[in-house]
Amino acid sequence: MDNVRYFYLAVFLFPITWCTVTDLADGEIQDAALPLVLLGGLGLAHFLSVGEMFLSLAAGGLFFLIFYRMSRFTGKGIGGGDVKLITLLIICCGIRAAFTVVLIAFAAAGVFALVVSITKFVRRILSADKNNKSRHVPGKYGGGIPFAPFLEAGLIFYYCVLV
Repeated sequence: MDNVRYFYLAVFLFPITWCTVTDLADGEIQDAALPLVLLGGLGLAHFLSVGEMFLSLAAGGLFFLIFYRMSRFTGKGIGGGDVKLITLLIICCGIRAAFTVVLIAFAAAGVFALVVSITKFVRRILSADKNNKSRHVPGKYGGGIPFAPFLEAGLIFYYCVLV
């Protein structure tokens, strides 16, 4: 990968890092960061062909409509800020890159969720009282797992290792 693309990737990662930090700290992605993600991603979008740009824009819009409505309707699954961030990844990086990044992110988040679940299970077994009743051991990620850190890690892995 050439140095110009690395520069645009670094510019793109600054607002995504903001999303990651706020997702870890507050459990949500601030909407104020998303226009900066789009502006940072325009440099990466420059490397897409015109046809791929339009296809990515259409796919990003369709993804947003489906998954944002689904997350709002059900109240479960991936959050609205994560849907917006993935939509911007599709628009700025292209469909193929965004699909790979999201696949890497879901795999990493799944491994993380498995480790957290096993850890909670073991802690519950070890902390069982004498009546064989286990106490609930609250964890930091009891309600959900922040997804922005996994998206950022997937983006870095894709552009630094796979491309």
